[in-house]
Amino acid sequence: MKSRLACMLLLLTATVLVGCAQATPTPRPPEPTPRASATPAAATPNLLPRDNTPQPGLGIVQGMLTMNGEPAAGQVMYLATIIRPEGEEGMGVAALDAANDPRVESDATGYFVFLDVEPQRYALGILSPGGPVLIQQGGAEIIAEVQAGQVTDLGTVKIVPFAG
Repeated sequence: MKSRLACMLLLLTATVLVGCAQATPTPRPPEPTPRASATPAAATPNLLPRDNTPQPGLGIVQGMLTMNGEPAAGQVMYLATIIRPEGEEGMGVAALDAANDPRVESDATGYFVFLDVEPQRYALGILSPGGPVLIQQGGAEIIAEVQAGQVTDLGTVKIVPFAG
């Protein structure tokens, strides 16, 4: 009788241990963070990594966006292609195409980065309540000269609050 009771107790302990082992979730390795890129507006905004290395033949544009001296978080920004530089026939012209231009969103600290951008000159734009507009400082658009393999740092970009 004692051996039968011991066997039952052993069987019960084994069942509990197996049940506990199955109830414990298997830890998963962390999922890799996708590399964000300067993609058309239809794509997901980037994840703003700070260890920026451009893909071969492409460049990066980054900076810090502030409004009233505070970080401007969650602002949608664009790189508009310059189609006529200032000085050629007067004013410069940039074509801001919100549907196709590289687009990112500033993070909680106001930091923004456009990864893997084609080398050329761009004007920096932002989504305002009235639609996308070019950002101006000192009466001129903010220009980013993107070069392959380089990071173009625009520094602190100051914007004024949008009229609602």
